[in-house]
Amino acid sequence: MILLSASLVEEDASGTLINDTVYIIRPNSDIDNTTRQFWVKFWNSERGQGYLTTFLRGQVRKTSTIKLKDLRNIQLPYPRPSALDAFSQLLQVEKRLTSRIDELQQLLGDLFSEEMDEGAKLQDLTNRAHGLDMSIIQSDDLGFRIRNFYPFVLAYAYRLLDAIHSPSERYVEQLRVAENVLVFLGNVGLCMAAHLDKLATDDNRNLTKSDLGGFWSGGISPGDWQQMARQAGSLVRNTQASPAIDVFGDLWFRGRGTKESSFAALTKDLVTLKNDHKHDRGPKTEPDYQHGNDNLGHKLEECFSGVEFFVSSPMRLILDTNLDWATQATHLETLAFVGDHPGLQKEALDYPKPLVKGHLYLDVGASEWVPLYPLISVHYCPSCKSRETYFIDRYDGPSGRFVLKSFERGHTHENDEVTKQVTIDFEIWMNRNVKD
Repeated sequence: MILLSASLVEEDASGTLINDTVYIIRPNSDIDNTTRQFWVKFWNSERGQGYLTTFLRGQVRKTSTIKLKDLRNIQLPYPRPSALDAFSQLLQVEKRLTSRIDELQQLLGDLFSEEMDEGAKLQDLTNRAHGLDMSIIQSDDLGFRIRNFYPFVLAYAYRLLDAIHSPSERYVEQLRVAENVLVFLGNVGLCMAAHLDKLATDDNRNLTKSDLGGFWSGGISPGDWQQMARQAGSLVRNTQASPAIDVFGDLWFRGRGTKESSFAALTKDLVTLKNDHKHDRGPKTEPDYQHGNDNLGHKLEECFSGVEFFVSSPMRLILDTNLDWATQATHLETLAFVGDHPGLQKEALDYPKPLVKGHLYLDVGASEWVPLYPLISVHYCPSCKSRETYFIDRYDGPSGRFVLKSFERGHTHENDEVTKQVTIDFEIWMNRNVKD
């Protein structure tokens, strides 16, 4: 029950007469509108109401009051940037849902209009109602969210599973999807840690140059990617740098402790299944493969559900940049690497700092984009002649083999102009970001 209600009065309501039981709070002019809305939602929340009731005077709720003197002494919570960014996104969702409710009310009103006597009008109303119903139902479906909102490198491979009906072939492809998840988490974790300068500090005990060289030398394994992701999560944990980085850090641990989470255990299970198949310890018969499909499919769903925070952290490829000399903001033409369709959507955006054309970035919220290059890069595939997204699959040192492998189809670049350039940039990245 709301005992003391708070409301935000917009400028167009200026001059409206109010009851003498209402207090007007005028924030400083430098307080933005999102923060003002945050305060209103806070006071109307259960926690905010509980805080306000400590200042109530009187025994009867209907006549309870709060003194102006007490009101002036109340400390307003000031949200950190990451919380304010998340709040802003929730406000947008609330606005869209309200619009859906208004649309539903309009449909109900149309049902009783005289025009509904016409068959065509009634069919149109039925179609609109069905479309609204399906959009609401599908929003609760994990597959729908993966196909439309997950990072492309995860969503594309996951969608391809639908076209495979042979249990043995499907099992192999499920394992490739599982490996893609581990690869993506390992690379993103490293990039987050590098972005926060965590790989160069004394806190980094397990992802040094020697450690990373050991992972990549001779070809990196799924278990290495899992370990890399977990260690990176430990480094970026509790930094409060951005919503996505906070969630990534917490993903691997239970609560505030150091024990591994159920998600961490799940990713270890995926590594075990991948290794069992590689060493011929996996399914052998058709019933075995069918059971393996069900088991692995369930684990993949759990894993994808665990990384749903990436829905609000899109990957973007910079197609072109234009620096505004007056504001130093950068106008960007980008491709959003989101959803399962290779026909990626173009987006025009602004960013407060210069970014590099041709490089991938991860939007982690709070106006922070984490550079993914050179660990994840985009090139044209020499095999299929189309654009693919690559990760470093092998690095044997400055004079050794260097192999790039694609998320989409497992195609590779080796000993060509692409790998030569990425090798140079990767070694620069290592020297700049990772301690010896």
